[in-house]
Amino acid sequence: MADASLDDGAICLYPPQIGCVPRVGQPPVDGFTGSDHHNQAYEKFPVGTTIQVYDTTNKGPSYFTYLRAGVASGTAFAAKQVGTVGDVATAAWYRISNDGDQSITGGPPCVFLSAMTLNYYGWFWTGGVCPVDWVSGLDGNYETNDSVTAGCMISVGDMTADNLGFVIATALQRSCGVSTEADA
Repeated sequence: MADASLDDGAICLYPPQIGCVPRVGQPPVDGFTGSDHHNQAYEKFPVGTTIQVYDTTNKGPSYFTYLRAGVASGTAFAAKQVGTVGDVATAAWYRISNDGDQSITGGPPCVFLSAMTLNYYGWFWTGGVCPVDWVSGLDGNYETNDSVTAGCMISVGDMTADNLGFVIATALQRSCGVSTEADA
């Protein structure tokens, strides 16, 4: 199937399936994409730290988890790029991949907030509604495989360009959220 897209307001991810137990708290002083702690060579927060916030635009809780950009496909790490845990045989649980061939298909979703450098640390959207109030770069459409229908459970899956996106969950993939509309 050809790739399609799904609007951010139609995606609701389950609470984080990676990292620590979420805590309701203050985001970093300079926001989740602040240059002091996001896309940095060294950890500025403990890996796995998860913060819950409320997004007024998409009306619900959103979760951010501090992780590491890991295995890359031919597609650079960019804002709104869907990722998941890299191949655990060769990567730590907190290294996030955007390569369908080197990640756990159906793994927990970890959406990049901005462009990131390979092996650098930063925040990822890992659950809840799309947090466009907190990271404006997440507003817009997300890649799907042209199979998502309104009300279906979605999962992280391989796209035709060897990157990851959202697909309809199958019996072999763990569901990571729901879609409130069909992709286009």
